[in-house]
Amino acid sequence: MPPPADEVAARAAGELIDLVRALRNARAEAGLDPVAWLPVDAAIPDDLVATFEELRPALERLARARPLARGAAGASAGSIGVVAGRLEAA
Repeated sequence: MPPPADEVAARAAGELIDLVRALRNARAEAGLDPVAWLPVDAAIPDDLVATFEELRPALERLARARPLARGAAGASAGSIGVVAGRLEAA
């Protein structure tokens, strides 16, 4: 029997919050201004896309990431890459 829908939603939201936490920690470790808005690309698994889209405005505010876009998360020169469980962002 599959888990209840609220359990699935809570797990999905928790994974996204872990990504926000990883982004904030990476900013702090890099000595970046915690209130500056930075563009972030995040690799989001298909099963989290709906939750990501629903929570995107809140995730952007919490991570100070604008835009917070779905896409390839490969870190380029001068960017910071983070991994949080199944999620990656740069």
